Amino acid sequence: EWPEDAQVRETIVLGIYGRVFDSAAGGSIPLVVERKDMVCGPPPCSPPWVDISADCEVLMSPNGNDREVWISLTPVGGEAQSFGMAYFYRITPRGSGNPVVTDLRSDNTLAATAPNVYAFEYNLTLLCDAFQSMLDRDGFLSADSLEAWARDPTDVNGDGVVDSADLAWFADRMDR
Repeated sequence: EWPEDAQVRETIVLGIYGRVFDSAAGGSIPLVVERKDMVCGPPPCSPPWVDISADCEVLMSPNGNDREVWISLTPVGGEAQSFGMAYFYRITPRGSGNPVVTDLRSDNTLAATAPNVYAFEYNLTLLCDAFQSMLDRDGFLSADSLEAWARDPTDVNGDGVVDSADLAWFADRMDR
């Protein structure tokens, strides 16, 4: 539950090795959150990474746990948002300059100034059970995945019903 609006949100929880804080005053979140579509059109299949950081909110030290960072999509019209199914996600610390200075900083160290966090990269996928059996060798959903779905249709668009809307979901994303 997010304290500022008491909403239950779909949340990615990052476990961080040590205590951290956001050193940037306002503006962007201290992480870069990107996603890449798992559904492929015609080969070669290499969808681009899309930065969705501006659509995300971060909660630092939730419930007093200063070794966690929570990420959720910003509610729209007071409604919690879903990250969406069938995407690869990549999360890294936001940084700038040369040498790079990260916005996410280590806290409660003996250093004179708060040091950068170590450059990490979290990679994850959010899949419903329906997708697990449809991934091809490369980990993408492809024309072969559509054929597998046609043999054993399941709800892939998350509306709770197996129908033509699920086929349309595949068709729309295969055309990209």
